[in-house]
Amino acid sequence: KKVSTKEWFVVASLEKSIVMLDSQFKVKEVVPFTRKDFEQAEGIAFDNQENLFVSSEAGDAESGMVYKMNKIK
Repeated sequence: KKVSTKEWFVVASLEKSIVMLDSQFKVKEVVPFTRKDFEQAEGIAFDNQENLFVSSEAGDAESGMVYKMNKIK
């Protein structure tokens, strides 16, 4: 949950997208991604500056990754 806007962010690994929901859980935006972007996206989190982090399992790689996205407005 992004506290400042009360939006919810959901990673949909099978659908290969991040879904942004408003405080009433209505879809605001769907951001698609490819397997190249995130091998196997599994989790998301925000830090205290509201940067978004996406974790990805290893898939075919040797180890998993955590990707940082700068603050989402």
